[in-house]
Amino acid sequence: SPLPKLVFGFSINLEYKGIDLTAQFNGTWGNKIFNGTKQYFYYYHELTNRYTDYVNRYVDEDMVKQDPVTGEDVVVLKANRDTDMPRHFADNYIYVREFFVEDGSYLRLKNLTLGYTLPQKLTQPLNIEKFRIYVGGRNLLTFTKYTGINPEVGDTDIPDNNDPGILNMGIDDGIYPVTKMIFLGANLTF
Repeated sequence: SPLPKLVFGFSINLEYKGIDLTAQFNGTWGNKIFNGTKQYFYYYHELTNRYTDYVNRYVDEDMVKQDPVTGEDVVVLKANRDTDMPRHFADNYIYVREFFVEDGSYLRLKNLTLGYTLPQKLTQPLNIEKFRIYVGGRNLLTFTKYTGINPEVGDTDIPDNNDPGILNMGIDDGIYPVTKMIFLGANLTF
C-alpha cells in the first residue's frame, strides 16, 4: 500500500541563556514504494548506466570477453550464485515484481536552527532592542531503508485524460531529490 499507516511530525524548541535551538522532523511509517528508477537501471539496455549493486546479480558461470588489444580472454564477471539479486534476464527486470517494492518509511530532519541572542547590556548602548544571529539548515538528514533518491513520493503528475492520477501514488518514477540548504542570518530589532 502506498498509503502510510502513520504520518507524523514533531518539533523540539530549546532555549538557555540566549542560545536557542529549534528542530523540526517529519516522516511516515508503514507505506510501500515501487522503485521505478531501480527497475529502469537494472533492466538490460545496451548503453545505459546501472546501479553499482547490479554487479552483484546472479551469474551462473564466469563471464569472459576478449580483450580488443591483446586478443586474450579476460574474466569480466565471476560466477555469483549466492545473491538475492535476480540473474541478468530481461523478464526479471521488465515486469513489475516484488523485487522493486521497498519500504517507504522515513524520518527526515526538515529544519534545524541554532541561534544566539546578544545580551541587552551589549545592545542597549547602541539603541538596539534585540540582536540575534543564527545558522541553520533544511533537509539535512533522512533516515530510511529506501534505496531510491527520495522516499517522499506521491502522484507528481497533474491528472489529465490519459493519467490515472491517484493510481500513481507510491510509484517513484524519477522524482527529484530534496535540496539540502544551509543558511546564516541575523535578526535586528530597533
